[in-house]
Amino acid sequence: MPKRRDPRTGYFIKAGKSYDYLFEYSCVKEWVAGYSANTSKHYLQALEKFCKWTNSNPDDLLKLDPKEAKEKVLRFAKEYAGAGKHGKAISIFNGLKSFFGYHNKQLDFNRYRRQFIKNIRKKVDYELIPDNELVYRMVDVCRRPIDRAVILFLFQSGIRSNALHRLNYGHVREQLERNRVPIRLKITSNIDTKLRGVGLSYYYSFIGKEAVDALTTYLEELKSEGVRLKDEDPLFRSKYGKRLAMQSIYRIVKTAAGRLEIGKQKIWPHLLRKSFRKVLNRSDLDEDTREALMGHKLPGSRANYFDFHDIDEIEQKYASCNFSREAGVNAMRAFTEQLRKKEQDIQKLNETIAKMQPIIEFVNSFNSPQELKGILDSLKDDSMIQSSHDPKVEFDKNIAAKVNEIAKRDGITQAEALGQLAEAGWERIVEDDGKRKRLAKAHGVPMTREDYEEQKKTKKRLQERSK
Repeated sequence: MPKRRDPRTGYFIKAGKSYDYLFEYSCVKEWVAGYSANTSKHYLQALEKFCKWTNSNPDDLLKLDPKEAKEKVLRFAKEYAGAGKHGKAISIFNGLKSFFGYHNKQLDFNRYRRQFIKNIRKKVDYELIPDNELVYRMVDVCRRPIDRAVILFLFQSGIRSNALHRLNYGHVREQLERNRVPIRLKITSNIDTKLRGVGLSYYYSFIGKEAVDALTTYLEELKSEGVRLKDEDPLFRSKYGKRLAMQSIYRIVKTAAGRLEIGKQKIWPHLLRKSFRKVLNRSDLDEDTREALMGHKLPGSRANYFDFHDIDEIEQKYASCNFSREAGVNAMRAFTEQLRKKEQDIQKLNETIAKMQPIIEFVNSFNSPQELKGILDSLKDDSMIQSSHDPKVEFDKNIAAKVNEIAKRDGITQAEALGQLAEAGWERIVEDDGKRKRLAKAHGVPMTREDYEEQKKTKKRLQERSK
């Protein structure tokens, strides 16, 4: 039988779901009543496939012994896991565990799940988390105001697509009329159904100036078309006046990415939530505030000490985050400036190393650490090196004398004096020492303390002989 079309829109009229017959069973109706539409769909699909696999109906399944039911579910899920459909196998586990558990037949699959089902993130190999610059490039290629508003709303609030889908005009109307920036968003468990799974009743997020401007432009376009929104009307609506579908949000993001060179495959709506977290990570926010803005449950006792009611403080911290177009450019400039400073530091370090090279060569000229230690101790004690006919020791004696001379002349420590010697260059030191020797010899004066002591002894011996 051919599919029927809507005479007004020309689109195919949606047919019933293959699992609609399950609602004839009261045990199924009661079970799925507490779940969202999306969760119900996946759980009913799992139950439908399991009923066909076992050739039974939901009432028959509830008559099974828990042990027998568990074995059948394991065999059924293993078929999907063996075919590489790990996500489907996990969905079967969760759905059937929920169905049997609701009817007081507890099935524990955690140990078995770990044994043969590996939840592999296949998309991580090619996903591209947009930075600020890429997000605004996606916005620039959008052709409709609603597309720009959706992308910036997801990016600056970090909310999930299902939350954006359920937002109403009344959630932001009053703040828009007061031109408030940023706009506060109280995301409850009715707006984001995933909060129920983590035990959160609500959390706060915000949208900044760029998202507010895009949203205002989109709403003004609706008004120009004669649309008058009420508080209970959807904030984002299709051209037929219905709530913007999840598939439409997905298509908006994919289309914008496809118009850039990155292509459609690498970006999808949830990655804008990761972009939001990326901006939070670049800021100076504490970890608890970051988790709270993401709508995550704080671990352990940290939730008891976090003030979820101080919205002004959370808003102030959010305002310190940079969601603007220039954030990427500023970050690149800051990074370039850091590199420039590092290069300057490296250059100074190389210059210092070059100046210290003679000292390094001087240290390496010793045969053992003990020999070097003796030289350093003599400098520290402000005493001269023992006289020796070893040329190296004579050279070291001249260095020590020069160090003492500079230290006394300039009123500095011997370590600083040694540094000045290193800067002056060792060739100059040797040349100065040669000049001093020649002058001392020409004038008959002692060059060092040892020469002076030797001269005193010689004079004393001459005086004794003359007597």
